Amino acid sequence: MIDEVARLDDAALVAWTNEGVRADDFERVVAGLEELARRHPANAAVRQRLAMALNNRGARRARAGALRAAEDDMRRALDLVPDHPEALFNRARFLVAGRLWKPALEVLARLRERHPGDDEIALEHAEASAMAGTDDGDDLLVAAITRAREGGHVDRLRLSTALATLGRSAEALDALSGAASVPGALRIAAETGDRLREGDDWRAARAAFAVAAAVGDHGGRSPSLRSAIGARLALPLVHASRESLDDSRATFLAGLDDLVSTYADDRLARCEPALEQLAWTQQMLAYHGADDREPLTRWGDWLDLALRTFVPHLACEPRRSTVRDLPRIGIVSSRLYRTVIGNYFGTWIGALAAAGLPVTVFLVDTPADETTAHITAPARQVVPLAGSIESMAEAIRDADLDALLYPDVGIDPRTTLLAALRLAPRQYAGWGHPETTGLPSVDGFVSCEAMEATDAAAHYRERLLLLPGAGTQFLDPGAPAPSTRADFGLRDDDRVHLVPHVPPKLHPDCDAVFARIAASDPRAVLVFFRFDRPVVRAVLERRISAALHEAGADPSRQLRFLPYLARERFLGLCSVADTMLDTLHWSGGANTIDALRCGLPVVACPGPLMRGRQTLGMLRVIGLDGDLAAATPAAMADLATRIAGERDLRADLARRISARIDVLFDGSAALAALAQRLREDIARGGA
Repeated sequence: MIDEVARLDDAALVAWTNEGVRADDFERVVAGLEELARRHPANAAVRQRLAMALNNRGARRARAGALRAAEDDMRRALDLVPDHPEALFNRARFLVAGRLWKPALEVLARLRERHPGDDEIALEHAEASAMAGTDDGDDLLVAAITRAREGGHVDRLRLSTALATLGRSAEALDALSGAASVPGALRIAAETGDRLREGDDWRAARAAFAVAAAVGDHGGRSPSLRSAIGARLALPLVHASRESLDDSRATFLAGLDDLVSTYADDRLARCEPALEQLAWTQQMLAYHGADDREPLTRWGDWLDLALRTFVPHLACEPRRSTVRDLPRIGIVSSRLYRTVIGNYFGTWIGALAAAGLPVTVFLVDTPADETTAHITAPARQVVPLAGSIESMAEAIRDADLDALLYPDVGIDPRTTLLAALRLAPRQYAGWGHPETTGLPSVDGFVSCEAMEATDAAAHYRERLLLLPGAGTQFLDPGAPAPSTRADFGLRDDDRVHLVPHVPPKLHPDCDAVFARIAASDPRAVLVFFRFDRPVVRAVLERRISAALHEAGADPSRQLRFLPYLARERFLGLCSVADTMLDTLHWSGGANTIDALRCGLPVVACPGPLMRGRQTLGMLRVIGLDGDLAAATPAAMADLATRIAGERDLRADLARRISARIDVLFDGSAALAALAQRLREDIARGGA
């Protein structure tokens, strides 16, 4: 395209660009305006139009999930016109979508300063403040909603997401009434559904998704399949009670039955065949603490049917172009940077390369950082992927690989969809999301011996490939900086139990452990982190406080909710605590590594599934599972209370952990086994 536009004179180039405008082809419009701007750098009107085109393309890319490409477009638009209001507004929305609160609020504050009377901007700023959990966020949002209603300058439909952010579900759904006649209703109703499912009101979330599905479900090529999925399968991030969890799970299973029966071949053929329509994961199901092999297999089979309907050329097995002595392996992820996934599985790249296997790393819309550069350095090729999911799939398939390894299927809907396609003859998943993918396209699941139960193979649809020990070489976070309890608002005579896990891991079954510790030791203090979504935070704080109160403890004194800490400060907190409490059904991963690195005893009660046995596996590797793993939740609470209350025992455990910690970071045997297991499985075709 670049060569084509360079050959056109100005008049022809303007005509060619305007054709792109009429065809809604932003790639063409941007290319034409970039060439005009190159020829006429002093022309302010051309710069203004190019900024608008980049902004529009960025907004479209963001809706398609290509967030890094979208960010680049918005940044370029603002480089051209620094105060471009639409580009600033879209950049703010992009930052909010990425939960980058500080820069998002800075951009929105800048917009408010320039447009003080704009109710839409005031609403965006207040909504972002509330989602970020600022002290005045909820109050700002209430005031902005009131102002918007009184002024009448903000569409009633737009208020639905703001009301959902506040947890006012009934009002949010009421704002969606009559949505079919309003432009943009599908997007807003779907976004309202996403906001509502972040809290405990999953029924309201499903109702919002149902509105979105109805808006788009008419005529041919319906664009609302994702919302139809959400209307049936949405699950909350946290649960107000065990009864609520059981209810949502039963409704999920019924919804899955309905989805499979309703969207069969003929109905799928009437849907818009964009892979973004299928951008949904069942990640929340894994936090229920049950064996999900059967429902995930049903989901995987339905997803396979949908993909064969939408993109049949990508769902059938590719043929090798040639037979190779050394198989070419691709690794696909959106999280190979300074994240848990990068820290866990980044060393796999070097291990495969060291074994002589040519490795290609595909970075799915990844904000690459110094960790990315370090862990991908041994790869034969690093391929950044952006744009539509189909274009990503084409690029991976065109690489002509023998096998693909997906470390974290089930977290990012895009990498999940890529794994659900057949882009290489053999495909494998790792335990970045530690349960079966349920996908017929994934041949093997790479896991680790120390964390799996003896009957583990029954939990997976895939062939289970076990690596020795902890299965990888964890990146050592380093020793903690000197810290005191006062640095974190804690007293020297507190008996501090850290519970630093993300909200979905705080299963209602854990509450009995917390309550037993607090009730048996008045000096016990349970330290959690304050989640940035207000509705979720409120659900958890109410539920855990009620459990402590019912047990006779004092939640006002014994519960602490700290703001999230940078990893360096978190290590300091670990160094001054008495214990870390593992969670029952999905145990700690990176948190356990950090705690043990600081010599902090991590008390666990392992479950039957791998995701509830990760801490157990690490304790096994360093030889302390007999000291820190309890058989029952009650025994776990009693063990944690004893360790916190007996200084000599606590010191002895810390000494023994520190003496063995280097073993946890020595994954040489696991890394050597990874290359061997994959070569053997590829050679025999999984037979």
